[in-house]
Amino acid sequence: MDRVWRCRDRAVPLGDRTLVMGIVNVTPDSFSDGGLYADPEAAAQKLIEIASGIKPVQDGHIFIELLNRPFVFELNGTPAEYGTGLKLAIDRGWLWKHESGTYVKLTQSGADLFT
Repeated sequence: MDRVWRCRDRAVPLGDRTLVMGIVNVTPDSFSDGGLYADPEAAAQKLIEIASGIKPVQDGHIFIELLNRPFVFELNGTPAEYGTGLKLAIDRGWLWKHESGTYVKLTQSGADLFT
């Protein structure tokens, strides 16, 4: 009897010595564990809190790594949580991100959240 493994629009013939192997990605950022910042609102607010404690350089610039580093490495947020929090903070008008992606500015509405 011919055995065939069907996967979408492909058919793979299975012989007596056919082995199927898979890869499981278990890196910390590959899944959400429902951590503190799984809620985008919580992540965005934490990023604004971090930004409000950073002394900006010229014209209010806050280099993006100054937000990323404490969020991911000190607070144990995941890169995915950081990304969704940053997007929400920008969408809400709390942060403005330069087109280069290298820095942000805390807007007045963002600053008002923690004053």
